Amino acid sequence: MKTPAPPRPVKLADVIDTTRPNPVIWTMNRRFGSPIMRRLLFPLAICLAAAPMALADKARADDLRPSQIVCDSKKIGARELADCLRAAADKSEKDLAAVIDAAAKSIDTRVGLLSAQKARWKRSLNESEAQWLGWRDTDCQDVAPFEAGMSAKGGDPRLACIIDHDAQRIAEMKARYP
Repeated sequence: MKTPAPPRPVKLADVIDTTRPNPVIWTMNRRFGSPIMRRLLFPLAICLAAAPMALADKARADDLRPSQIVCDSKKIGARELADCLRAAADKSEKDLAAVIDAAAKSIDTRVGLLSAQKARWKRSLNESEAQWLGWRDTDCQDVAPFEAGMSAKGGDPRLACIIDHDAQRIAEMKARYP
């Protein structure tokens, strides 16, 4: 009997077809990949580079407090700023009172509650508002001036504090009592 022939060594050319184009090797040999990938990655790189700048502009706009939006100290003088803050604080207090009244009236429209429950709810809302106003006044009269420091560039910090707190409370009450 004949001994079988020894196995022939496997050559790379037998495993990989080198006669036809190989897209993997073709893209690896090109600088920065295929033209299609370059067309996709270039706009993506631009978007990623521009995103922090867009977020910074939005953050600057979000950093403005309601008192700064209503009375911009960079656009008006000190006397006009004081008048503007005083008028805006008066308006914000009136707006807050109107929102609280609307919230109390909305309690009357709630279905499924007894009149005694509605009365207790309105009483609790009024007590809560009185306590909130006490907190706001203490915060704005005693704390805000220290936070603002000795600079008068932003106007009276107490009035600005009242405007800012009232704006937050109005938004909160409108969300709770639509």
